[in-house]
Amino acid sequence: MKSLFFNAGDRRCIVTERELKAGVRLRRLDVSNGLILMELQVEEGASYPGATFENWDRMLLLPLVRQGRLSFEAGGETVLLRDAEGGMVPVGPGEVRIAPLMGPAEIIFILAADFYLERYRQERDDPLDRICRRLEKVIGLETMPAQPLDALGDYLLERIRQASRRTKLSRLATEHRVVELLLHRLDLQEWEDPDVSLSPEELRVTDRARELLMRRFADPPTIPELARSCGSNDFFLKRAFKRRFGMTIREFITQRRLETANRLLREGGCSVGEAARRVGFRHQGYFARLFFRRYGIYPKNL
Repeated sequence: MKSLFFNAGDRRCIVTERELKAGVRLRRLDVSNGLILMELQVEEGASYPGATFENWDRMLLLPLVRQGRLSFEAGGETVLLRDAEGGMVPVGPGEVRIAPLMGPAEIIFILAADFYLERYRQERDDPLDRICRRLEKVIGLETMPAQPLDALGDYLLERIRQASRRTKLSRLATEHRVVELLLHRLDLQEWEDPDVSLSPEELRVTDRARELLMRRFADPPTIPELARSCGSNDFFLKRAFKRRFGMTIREFITQRRLETANRLLREGGCSVGEAARRVGFRHQGYFARLFFRRYGIYPKNL
């Protein structure tokens, strides 16, 4: 394989479907020059044998695991994603190896070339600018924290599938939805400011605080209690946490609650009110407003 890109049509996206083996299908959408979406589906009882690619491109890869699990590596770095997780992986030239996987599995790959992303680059140090700067340097791949799949992402994926099957303006409609999904996943990503220099003590305290909050977000400790657990004080903890993660401790807790509630609702089996209570919200209306603000859809519509 040389370059993955430069295979899109003028008026509609090119759709290619292949059966790799019994029970394993790959659907590829060449949406635009520099933008590709692939769907890998593995039926229950079937297996995907894995593959090795020689990659010549610099791209942003977004693997979205709707079912199953995915592992791939390049340049000594490994990415592992589980069910209902999505990744954001800057990829540079080099060999990329995808590990075998067992069905049932459904995995979406969005591949955006560096030259494609440059079209949308506007501000200095916004998420898209940070990704573009990483792509300028990466060899192999760079790992970034996984994020859960969310309601808006699921909605956009379904719209992409519908748009790609239209006979008129399919490329325009599909490209619009894929870019919307790409920017949405960028917005969900946690970003540490590369220009902020933290002391070893600040790193230790914020690592400990984040670990505790991930476990106790539904019933979190007060900030004084959290500071004591981290061997620090309120002022030091709040300042270091905001500098490192770009959000307050309260904002971090709210984000974790919404992500967990989103997963509970996607999986089914509980009502909106029950999901809100399980993640620590006392008022269902307030939870619904926050959920809509983050995901663009009300929880009852799931």
